[in-house]
Amino acid sequence: MESYNKLLYVGTDDELADLLEAMLAGQNYDIDRMRDSSQVIERLQAGILWQDVTEDPAILTQRFENQYVAILLDDDCFTSSGASLLRKIKAQCGGISVIVLTTETTLLSVCLAYLDMAEFLCFKPLEDYEPLLDAIERAQQKHRRWKEALRRLNTSVPQSV
Repeated sequence: MESYNKLLYVGTDDELADLLEAMLAGQNYDIDRMRDSSQVIERLQAGILWQDVTEDPAILTQRFENQYVAILLDDDCFTSSGASLLRKIKAQCGGISVIVLTTETTLLSVCLAYLDMAEFLCFKPLEDYEPLLDAIERAQQKHRRWKEALRRLNTSVPQSV
């Protein structure tokens, strides 16, 4: 499986996580699960692109291979500390797409997700999976474009001695 098919589900809804895992496995996605939202930033920083800054495009490209395409942030995290978590993710790992899955269908919840830079918002229960699949595909396209930019840089920039 291509590494750019990795997603991170953050939430405590095991039934939803099982459903997403089964549905997306057929689309060739691999989902890591994380119940404890307090550990998300640490998990992301373990493989972030700019850790131990280097100008070697080959190393950057390799690190990019290990990045998540998107984070699926469930509303059990979003409604309490999730807005803060979303801000932290975007501040420290801004290139990663965040898709908020929420039962909160208020104007305020939509505005907060937008203002906190979530790429997409999908309402639960997921009666129609098309918006979520579309959001994931768009996140994957964004990821592929950055990956290609690094690949091009890797082939066009002379390596340091």
